[in-house]
This record gives sequence, C-alpha cells and structure tokens, in this order.
Amino acid sequence: MKTLIVQKRLAFSPGTLAQQAGPFLAALRELVREVKDQHRDEELELADLGFIPAEDHIEVKLYFRERLEREAAPPLTAR
Repeated sequence: MKTLIVQKRLAFSPGTLAQQAGPFLAALRELVREVKDQHRDEELELADLGFIPAEDHIEVKLYFRERLEREAAPPLTAR
C-alpha cells in the first residue's frame, strides 16, 4: 500500500483559531483537493491528519493512502 505524507504551514495563529475555524477548514479542504488533483492517477484517500501548533502558524501533516478496493458484495440469489 502506497502512503503519501504532505506537510504544509498554514498562516493561522492557534490562539485565534476558534474565531477563524471556517477559513482554516476551507484551507484544509483546498489542500486536500490540491493533493488529490496532483496525484489523480493514484486514487488517494485521506487516512489521517496531524497538527503542530506554533506561535504564529499551524503546521499541518496530511497522510494519504491508496484507496482500497471495496470487497464485492456476494451475489444475490433467488429463493
């Protein structure tokens, strides 16, 4: 299984994050979309994420893995 780790610094102060939750989440969504677009042929899914707060920014680590094939459902049989 392939794993991709992306780390990026977002310019949001941890002390004011409660007031900036909407823009922070929008920035996270945009980052996930960008990574998936850049690696479109790899069928990645977000597996985990981590945050490292600093005084004036938040370091974000996104962990992607290859999407697992869903097990096929057993065939329906007539009774």
